[in-house]
Amino acid sequence: MRTAVTFVAVGLMVGIASAQDQGITSERHRENVGRIVWAKERIAFNAQDRIPLATEFEAGEPIYGRVYLAKSLVRLGAEENGGTCPNEASHYRIKVTINGEPKGVLNEQWFESPTWTTVQVTPMLVPGDEGDRQNRGIGAKWMELIKDLPDGDHAVMFEFWGGPEACETRFAEGGFTLKKKGAVKAAVGLLPESKMTDTKLEQEMIQAVKDQGWTNEHPVNVVIIEPEWRIIRDLLGTIIRREINTHVVLKKEADGSCRANDISFTQQYVGDGKYGKTEFYGLGLRSYPVACP
Repeated sequence: MRTAVTFVAVGLMVGIASAQDQGITSERHRENVGRIVWAKERIAFNAQDRIPLATEFEAGEPIYGRVYLAKSLVRLGAEENGGTCPNEASHYRIKVTINGEPKGVLNEQWFESPTWTTVQVTPMLVPGDEGDRQNRGIGAKWMELIKDLPDGDHAVMFEFWGGPEACETRFAEGGFTLKKKGAVKAAVGLLPESKMTDTKLEQEMIQAVKDQGWTNEHPVNVVIIEPEWRIIRDLLGTIIRREINTHVVLKKEADGSCRANDISFTQQYVGDGKYGKTEFYGLGLRSYPVACP
């Protein structure tokens, strides 16, 4: 009998836990459930009510949005359509229409937490913004959508759809007017201050990037943003390699424009206080347009 009671109690606790979510996260959230709102700067979670909203944007201008849901996607999936379309993975898609014409899926992702009731969508970042995992690659897709639009005003609508594709439901939408005049150019950002100058090392880094075999762009400059290498040791304290972070300027083959991306490099320890060749180690999320050198 005690086992049965324990089982019921545990089951009840699990059910309660699965029903919890962030709830309404701000006064702006409360006023905009089921909507996507827009601003010219990031609508940070802890500053939602302080960021001024916007309804018009110039093409190439920073555009930041925030989606406001009534409940988490897990709860919505369990309740919508008689519970026939569960969404335990918090799966969603962002769809776009321009002037009433569907332009397809701009982003397909999963919430990092099943408790979320709000998420950001960022078509165009402020130069130097590091971006976030929920919106990886969105900027490039957005530029492709708008670059060939004729000059003039365009009605843009974003729709937030949750659940598996076979039974997805639209849970939020919100749009703005996009004003386009001439070729679309993203605002140019500034490279960070160099913390180390080493011409030989910088050339080795450029070669390491070239060795990746990218065909759409090539490296033309490196800014080392750390004053020295970081030594990496194993659990026994033995040196195994060293790492350093940079911003690398990449020139696009298609149009000759440039962007900067954070890239880390490494050198393996070979003993006797010496290190091996400079190798490409990691490509970061921070990408922004810059003036070509």
